[in-house]
Amino acid sequence: MTHSVISFDIDSAEPIARNFFLKYSGIETVTTKKVRMMERAELVLDQIRGSLNLKAVCLQGIPDRFEGTELVFLGQNFRCQAFDGIEKDTLRSVYAYALTTGAFTTGSEQILDQLYEDIWGTAFVDACRGLLREQLESGETEKDPDVKLSQSFGPGYYGMEVGQTRLLGELLPLDEIGMKINESGMMIPQKSCTGLLFMVPKESPLPSSACVECGINTAGCRFCDGFFGTPSA
Repeated sequence: MTHSVISFDIDSAEPIARNFFLKYSGIETVTTKKVRMMERAELVLDQIRGSLNLKAVCLQGIPDRFEGTELVFLGQNFRCQAFDGIEKDTLRSVYAYALTTGAFTTGSEQILDQLYEDIWGTAFVDACRGLLREQLESGETEKDPDVKLSQSFGPGYYGMEVGQTRLLGELLPLDEIGMKINESGMMIPQKSCTGLLFMVPKESPLPSSACVECGINTAGCRFCDGFFGTPSA
């Protein structure tokens, strides 16, 4: 099956990553102390910017089987409680993807620098995930304006077990973006992620975005008001 490799321009990703950084670091509120903190964070970004290699690989296909909380896609069996909130008969296709920021480090021994380096990495991952979804959805709506892409379902999101990372690694040529998943399921480089995107009609309901980082026992999903909530954008 044909796959695509997508590179993200750092100038496009950086403003989005900056917003995530401010949120994750708690520097959103402007105070004299936080201005100094942001100046330090900017220095860290300057040190890692040249090493960032923002890339994704993805492929699109039709599920082999999709029932209840189970998705079989290209021979790999994925389970996620939130799958139950997707209308199976309206599903058009599925995208599997992996993305990475590449390997980077300031080499600093200062704890604060290491913290900011970590937060910037997470911020760029989340920025690129949004850009990937936006780019794929734009390509689909050019062909059919009545479709949309779901938010990302994947290991660590919507209650999908982290161990399923390796299943996505089996589907995708990770080496083409300089990424790999080791035997324990750890992604390398560390600032990487994998996931699934579902293409459905615009009017189709999807699990609420409130489910994305919900830490409640998934056995209670059906009793949650948000589970079959308003369609996700």
